[in-house]
Amino acid sequence: MRTILIGFLAIAICSCGPMMKTTVKPGKRVDCPDGKFVITIDCTTDLGLKQQVISANASIPQLGIGIGGKYEEKAVGQITDGTYQLALRLESICKDYNACMLTTEQYNLEARSIRTRLNQHVAMAGKLAKDKSVGDALWTNAVPELAKKRIQLQYGVRAYNKGSADLGLHASGSTLNSGDGIQFVTQVTQSTYVYILLMASQGEASVLFPQSEINQKNPLPAGKEIYLPANGVFELDNVTGTESIQILASAEPLADLETRLAELKKGGGNKQLLETIGEKLCDEKTGRRGLKLKKSSVSCGDTVKRGLVYKKGTAGKTSSTLVARPNDNVIIFQHIIDHK
Repeated sequence: MRTILIGFLAIAICSCGPMMKTTVKPGKRVDCPDGKFVITIDCTTDLGLKQQVISANASIPQLGIGIGGKYEEKAVGQITDGTYQLALRLESICKDYNACMLTTEQYNLEARSIRTRLNQHVAMAGKLAKDKSVGDALWTNAVPELAKKRIQLQYGVRAYNKGSADLGLHASGSTLNSGDGIQFVTQVTQSTYVYILLMASQGEASVLFPQSEINQKNPLPAGKEIYLPANGVFELDNVTGTESIQILASAEPLADLETRLAELKKGGGNKQLLETIGEKLCDEKTGRRGLKLKKSSVSCGDTVKRGLVYKKGTAGKTSSTLVARPNDNVIIFQHIIDHK
């Protein structure tokens, strides 16, 4: 009999907390242990938002977010898991508030932030079918802590005329003349390995950075504006045509790329350098990244996936922030000079 009674009491005690959270009616005054009180609120609105999130997440794997392959699969999982956990948290804090576990200020502050993110998520997921460009923003909104960790490279190409007069920032594809000079302005958000390569109009590949004539070394430090070169310019020769500048940034040194660059410096490279750079730049499934650079995209096997995924700022601006795609740690971009 004593055992049965103890068991009954245990069940009763364990049931008190959840019952108080789930059966309380909206608008009821609850006196809290600290002497204060709360007027209970209706949690059904938050439950409704949770269902919207679940419905939106069900559609995302079918629609895709537009980055492809292994990167996309991982990113979609992070989006759906992150937002579902957020919806559960919203439901939980509503019940916690009704149970005197959160103050009104604490509840309002957190609930407002969560609702904003979840409503944005539902709205962006609804646009995916027509516009895959929202995929990056969808991922960033769902997992902001991961988004902050990916590499970002702010860059500009400053141009100077033959007399060294500053022509301002050069827009990709614009004209410069023989004898004019260029200088790269860079800033990274974390310690980053940056490589600047040139496929000249005559078909020769060369390394603009890193090189021994420039004092700055890799990796570039975070948060510091750096000019490459710091004291001088790269001058356009007398051979006119299209100059293709490839800019690569990576969270880690690209060992295969650095080997090829070393060979090029010794005279062992050739014009195919930019077509075979780095086995680390396409790792959809095999972990190998053989690539071919074409304008601002990259061919990995049979698929053209890589290149500039996200470009911050207003269209037409010549200073840009390049951002790695979700879960990636490499940026590849091309800047063109119409050499007259």
